[in-house]
Amino acid sequence: KYGETTVLCVDNSGWMRDEDIEISGFVSRFEAQKQSIRLIIGNDNRTDRQFSIIKMAGKNGTEVVNYPTNDLGTLYNSLASIEIYDQDIHLAASTSTAQMILNLRAKQSTALRIIVFIGSTLTSVAEHELQQLAI
Repeated sequence: KYGETTVLCVDNSGWMRDEDIEISGFVSRFEAQKQSIRLIIGNDNRTDRQFSIIKMAGKNGTEVVNYPTNDLGTLYNSLASIEIYDQDIHLAASTSTAQMILNLRAKQSTALRIIVFIGSTLTSVAEHELQQLAI
């Protein structure tokens, strides 16, 4: 059985501050998203499963928070360090960065997965970029 490398793209744009979601006591989209990520990370105890986290908004655009690791402490601390940034997400750059991380991973025989969380509008993303991502 092969391992798995998953890159989690986190929407940390200003849109995630909205308090229109009240699920299980979480009052913002951002907190609900972080809880979903915690569940994904903590759901499987396999040591051959690695995660990387990417912020999709920030003053420098897309930013890698951590590279593939199976250390839960590192992953939870990385997730806790992410703050909301009042800028639109960089969807194309984030997915390109995720693909690059997967191409450069240490174990070349692992299954690959990119999970993108989006809670903001995609008005700043051109239609041809979305079509390119779908390919």
